[in-house]
Amino acid sequence: THTWGAMAADAYNVIINAMNQCSDPHDRVCVNEKIRATKDFQGVTGTLTLQNGDAIRSAVINEVKDGKLAFRTVVNP
Repeated sequence: THTWGAMAADAYNVIINAMNQCSDPHDRVCVNEKIRATKDFQGVTGTLTLQNGDAIRSAVINEVKDGKLAFRTVVNP
């Protein structure tokens, strides 16, 4: 589905962003630290913050109305 592709793109971009912040992009310890320190990253699916290894992000709630998907609300963490 498109959702998984978008989330995969965000994960990829968080990793690339972390690698770009390290003096040696192959330094696994540095990359790990930078990934874990991710805050307010603007991704494909919205703003992403990592906290204790968990992604903290807003969730979009939709509903099926008259056979069509309709936006309902956004739930923020």
